[in-house]
Amino acid sequence: MLQIQIKKKLSFYNTYNVDELDFFTLSPRNFERLLFWIFKKKKGWKEIQWRGAGGSEKGKDILAIKKKSERNWIIQAKREKSFSRSNFEQEFEKVLSELKNYDCEGYQIFLARNATEDIFKCGEELAKEYKYQIKVKDREEINYIVKHEPILLKEFFNYPIKTN
Repeated sequence: MLQIQIKKKLSFYNTYNVDELDFFTLSPRNFERLLFWIFKKKKGWKEIQWRGAGGSEKGKDILAIKKKSERNWIIQAKREKSFSRSNFEQEFEKVLSELKNYDCEGYQIFLARNATEDIFKCGEELAKEYKYQIKVKDREEINYIVKHEPILLKEFFNYPIKTN
């Protein structure tokens, strides 16, 4: 259970001296929770909905509205150690009908591992073909966000950081 008050703000100012975070220590559900928590406090987003774990959400782990455009985005969490171009294409195919159903502007996929250049290129190609904004975010970017936030370090990785 998330026990830290959601009203706390993400600081993004301090960097805590921590090792590289291993997102595979989190369960798939907690990896989704981590992303939900990040989006809940990230500027520029509203009406963040965590759709829950279990595979029945058709790839839309999180549904959010981008404030600037007032359009829906689908956010997907993938905590697999192996993730290839063909995996990405399969995940996108799974979510494509949901992008249409929710009149989405875009799709973000967050990988618990480092993305290859081929995966980033695949995202660009799919964006051109299907006319959606597609963003690939990987371990490096998530690691940066979490390392700047003591609340997330404490809640998800048990770092002994005072948050009061």
